[in-house]
Amino acid sequence: MPHFTVDRDLPSCRVNVELLRKIQLYAETIFPTQSILIDIAEPAGVETLATIAEYRYEYLPSSARSVRIRSSAIGHPGENIELSFGLQNAGLKIYTDGIEAREKAIRIRDEVFRMLEPYQTLNHFLHGDKAIGWLMVAVTGIIVAIVMATAGHRADGQTTVSVAALVVPLAIVLAFASVSKLKPYSMFDTRENKTRNTIGNWILLAVAASVIGVIVKLMLSAAGLPVK
Repeated sequence: MPHFTVDRDLPSCRVNVELLRKIQLYAETIFPTQSILIDIAEPAGVETLATIAEYRYEYLPSSARSVRIRSSAIGHPGENIELSFGLQNAGLKIYTDGIEAREKAIRIRDEVFRMLEPYQTLNHFLHGDKAIGWLMVAVTGIIVAIVMATAGHRADGQTTVSVAALVVPLAIVLAFASVSKLKPYSMFDTRENKTRNTIGNWILLAVAASVIGVIVKLMLSAAGLPVK
């Protein structure tokens, strides 16, 4: 019997009880007779639910580290889907069998991604390879600006620009490290995370404003214009 497997990364998302309920309802349309397990992991342990209706709270636990939903077709052990949401990544696994195993798996994959669209965030830019890429671009840009400023720098006491230019790359790295903790890949819907998300946004805005200010000063210095 043909088998087909999908193993894909999921986009960064806000994960709340509403989303988990939608995922469960969709899983029920795929496997009318199914067994489902929902694991909510935190440092104290793992809570396992047979349905999201068993979860009695409005918010997820404040210390939630991961959420996993696994749905299996009863009588067809080779068919199941699993969605996992973590602080550093998220993933989708689909296993189907039968004559139309490939078509069925792709249809499930596409529907899951459509379901997640309203919950997607930009937090993936702060994690993994994308975060490293952004850091390299930012630091390289500042280094180029430093070289330009040094080449056109006048010896009339404008040393604060060069000092600031040296500090900003380090500030960018530290800010990314801090914000990636405040804005995890999967943002679980907890009271604490709402506050952390706001703080993370303010840090990003502050760093962006500082970088723009330094670049402007460097450009003025390189052009021989007075810098305050």
